[in-house]
Amino acid sequence: MSVSERIKQFIRFKNLNPNSFSKKLGLTNNVTISRLVNENRSPSFSTLYKIKESFPEVNLDWLITGKGLMLVEGLNEDYLQRIKDLEEIIEEQKDHINILMETLKMQNKRKA
Repeated sequence: MSVSERIKQFIRFKNLNPNSFSKKLGLTNNVTISRLVNENRSPSFSTLYKIKESFPEVNLDWLITGKGLMLVEGLNEDYLQRIKDLEEIIEEQKDHINILMETLKMQNKRKA
């Protein structure tokens, strides 16, 4: 995974889009971030610095190299809780899909 892909992943994790992420970085437009995530460009040192300054929870080592966890030590509890919450949502959606599939099967049997 490239640096730009990890930035894109972090943006999604923060429930932001390139425009809102750019604003949080203090950028006047979203061209820099949009090019990073859409054209897989490498960020400048200045952009990396702005990301770290605006989001101190991001692990710069992870952002640059992909090693370690997304968030710095001590903040990983929030990250792990978020993963747990998302896993619960996925399970609920799976249950809902199974119910819908069973309903569809029953309707198909009635037609036959």
